[in-house]
Amino acid sequence: MTRVQVTETTEEEGPTSLKESEQPQETATSPVLPASRFMIRPEHFARAIDEQRERYAVQEEAEESINKQAAGRQRLIEMAANMDGSGRPPLRGFRLWLARLFGLVPRED
Repeated sequence: MTRVQVTETTEEEGPTSLKESEQPQETATSPVLPASRFMIRPEHFARAIDEQRERYAVQEEAEESINKQAAGRQRLIEMAANMDGSGRPPLRGFRLWLARLFGLVPRED
């Protein structure tokens, strides 16, 4: 294990030194991280932005496709609501009365 010595400098006082025995155990065992660890290179940043734009474009296309399918389903449901089982428009008015008269359509009481 390496020994670490921390020196603090304040504006009012001169430098004060903390020995390893005075330090909390956490700081003595924690590794020292380089300052450049969080540096982002411009080319990496540009590539990340491009990848994110591609993901958003794919997501927008998928959402657009889903919306088109939902609209198509809704149109089909509306069309089917105006048709009976055989694909013809439902009987109304005189035609419905005539079909009931000849027993082609059961009476709905």
